Amino acid sequence: MKNTPHILSLEFIIQTYGEDALEPEFIPSREADGEDIFIPKMRGNMSIEDWLLLPQEFRLFVTTEFILKFQ
Repeated sequence: MKNTPHILSLEFIIQTYGEDALEPEFIPSREADGEDIFIPKMRGNMSIEDWLLLPQEFRLFVTTEFILKFQ
């Protein structure tokens, strides 16, 4: 039987969302004086509704790993 990776692991993110899941996706500001942002590609590929349906602990894990990857 194949071991399923824990949801709070990079292995789970890669298996579920792809090798590039934590690559940055550029989101330009909608306002002239606003700030552009970068988000994980996996977040950009889903609606806000789908993102919010994920467990909060998982969303925090994804966000933390994304930030740490680019420090």
